[in-house]
Amino acid sequence: MSRERPYPAAVARRVAVGGALLGILALALAVRLEGLAEQPVSLDAFSSVIHLDPPAEYRASPFYEKWRLTVEHEDVSGLLDYLARNRTLDPAAMPLYYGLEYLWYTYLWHDLYGVRVMSLLMGMGLCAVLFLLGRELFGTGAGLIAALCVALSPVHRFYAQEIRMYVLLALLAALSAYTFVKLIRGNEKRWWIAHAAANLLLTWTHPFAVLLLAAEGLY
Repeated sequence: MSRERPYPAAVARRVAVGGALLGILALALAVRLEGLAEQPVSLDAFSSVIHLDPPAEYRASPFYEKWRLTVEHEDVSGLLDYLARNRTLDPAAMPLYYGLEYLWYTYLWHDLYGVRVMSLLMGMGLCAVLFLLGRELFGTGAGLIAALCVALSPVHRFYAQEIRMYVLLALLAALSAYTFVKLIRGNEKRWWIAHAAANLLLTWTHPFAVLLLAAEGLY
C-alpha cells in the first residue's frame, strides 16, 4: 500500500487563512444583524425611501406626519423617475445607491428591513476588500486584523444598518485603493480597467469621492 503524500504546508496555510476570514465575516454578519429589525426610521432614511411605495413601518412612525411637511411621497413611474425625484430632495444625490435601492426594493425585498439587508451586504463586502488591501500592503496577518477591526467597528455597524449611501461609499473607496495599489505594483491592463470601474462607481455614489481620486492622482 502506497503512503499518502504529506499535506502541503502552503495549502494548510491557505485553509487556515480562509477559515479565519470566514470566521471574521460570520462575526461581522452577527454584529450587523443584531437589532437590525428594530432600527428606527430616521429622517435621512425616510427621505431616501419616500418615493417608494410607503411601507407600513414608516407610515406608522410617530414622525411620519411631521416629516411629510418637508418631504411628500409621490408615485414614480420607474427607475429614472425615481432617481429624478430624489435629486429634487438633494441636488447632490448621486444615482448608484438609490438605483440599487429602487431595484432591490421593487424586485427583491419589498420592505425597509430588506433595504437594510442590502446595506448590510455592502458592509460585508467592505470587510472582504479591506482584508485584500491589508494583505497586499502588509501581509496576510494585517489583512485579517483590518477585516476584524471593521467587523467590530460600531461606526461601521451603524452605517451598515442604515438606508443611506455611506456604506457603499466606504466599500468602493476601499476597492479603489486596492486596485490602485495593484496597478502601481504591476501596471497590468486588467488593474487599470478595474480601477477605472471602481472610481466611476465611486463618483456615482457621493460627490466627496473626488477627494480620494485627487489624493490618488497626486500620488
